[in-house]
Amino acid sequence: MKRLNNESIKDAVKIWYEDKDSALKKFGHISEWDVKEVTDMNELFGWSFEDFNDDISKWDVSNVTDMSDMFLGAEIFNQDLSGWDVSNVTSMSRMFWNAKEFNQDISMWNVSKVTNMSGTFQGAFKFNQAIGSWDVSNVLNMNQMFAYAREFDQELSRWDVRNVTNMYCLFKYAEEFNQDIGNWNISKVENIGEMFNGAHKFNQDISKWDVSKIDNMKKLFHGAYDFNQDISTWNVSKVYDMRSMFSEAEAFNQDISKWDVSQVEWMDNMFFGALKFNQNISSWDVSKVEKAERMFYLAKSFNQDLSNWNVSSMINLKKMFGKTESFNQNLSAWNLHKEADLNDIFYKARAQTFNPAKWGWNTEA
Repeated sequence: MKRLNNESIKDAVKIWYEDKDSALKKFGHISEWDVKEVTDMNELFGWSFEDFNDDISKWDVSNVTDMSDMFLGAEIFNQDLSGWDVSNVTSMSRMFWNAKEFNQDISMWNVSKVTNMSGTFQGAFKFNQAIGSWDVSNVLNMNQMFAYAREFDQELSRWDVRNVTNMYCLFKYAEEFNQDIGNWNISKVENIGEMFNGAHKFNQDISKWDVSKIDNMKKLFHGAYDFNQDISTWNVSKVYDMRSMFSEAEAFNQDISKWDVSQVEWMDNMFFGALKFNQNISSWDVSKVEKAERMFYLAKSFNQDLSNWNVSSMINLKKMFGKTESFNQNLSAWNLHKEADLNDIFYKARAQTFNPAKWGWNTEA
């Protein structure tokens, strides 16, 4: 049987997909292909092979270094890969991206050389296998690794993530995920934006995380309905983006009064729909914040004194307190930017004691 290489394997897969009879004559059955010399399987079954679902369990992939995008978009692929030797693979980026049916035991894989796991299981809706024993100590990038892996809920507490620098969208819409990852060392991570966005059930203690290098917390807990953990000691002093950080985090109501938010520029939608949040954040330094649009929109419980806030940099305050039911504070001392957009700042706010006209505010469009 002909031994395939990096070039010939791509031609073979294309022929197998388009004319199986010809492929059988030329290469034999795909399950028996000799791929031992192949080092690059990047996008091998990606994009164009949505209905690929053949048995390739016997392939010798021991020399492969790149499996990025390998099954990207292979929507029905769900074959046994448990016996694969992936010990030389360095990239699994988007390997099972949108492989909607894939849910096979790959717990014994040796992934110790992998450095890139960005999007590995993104959109693998059904994947829910025990991979808690994987050695991920060399992984640098976990961006979107389990994003939209809706069924995934496995123990990962033993993972050594100390070298990871990017966890952006790591568990985004991993709707079932609720495992203890409080001991993770994320001290090198710079971006955890949207990490738990849509992770509806996540509610674990992550109070000990070192977030001191992180500058982006955009949508971190957006739609994390159940999350309500103490993160009061987090060092957020480098963060510039807190947009929608707790939006629709319906249960969250923890003391974050001591946070240093002095570098934050964007707080729009930060507590949008945070139904229970009502903590004293009066001492926050918001002097660099430019955007506060809908910051407390639908934050039905919030009613704290913000009169001492320095809002002189805020340009956009549209609907900032829109549809609040409890907020009833005097903000007449605010030193507003001369071009501040206050349009509908108290839009349909229930507590009707505001007097922005008396305060000298122009709240018209």
